[in-house]
Amino acid sequence: MRERVSIFRNALRSVPHTICYSVKANSNLSILRLLARFGAGFDIVSGGELERVRLARKQAVRKIVFSGVGKTEAELQLALRSGILLFNVESEGELELLARSAARLRKTSPLGCVSISLECRWAKRQRFTAAPLARNICASLA
Repeated sequence: MRERVSIFRNALRSVPHTICYSVKANSNLSILRLLARFGAGFDIVSGGELERVRLARKQAVRKIVFSGVGKTEAELQLALRSGILLFNVESEGELELLARSAARLRKTSPLGCVSISLECRWAKRQRFTAAPLARNICASLA
């Protein structure tokens, strides 16, 4: 495993990156601990997977990418409170739920992958302080 992480790291050394392991593939705590020690991040799709990463290594939560459809408000709030790396937003409704959850908690919502057309449509109707990069992209497309 260490060798595979090193191969990826070397291949990507010239660009900023985070190598993430899909917790869905195998959430065994020993594996998650090992990967966290190697500096890997984690791709999760549920609050339960976030808790597995936290159990494996508390500091690893800062390298979590929360992907997948159907995130609940409770899961979004848990992730926001935990200080994850970023959210991959799958729909306009999820983006709105994330914005409301972040506002309630007085947190910003770090965004990763968002459909540019979705974000631009949404940003025109809302003030979303958590997505300055997406707002800049929208402004450049207008």
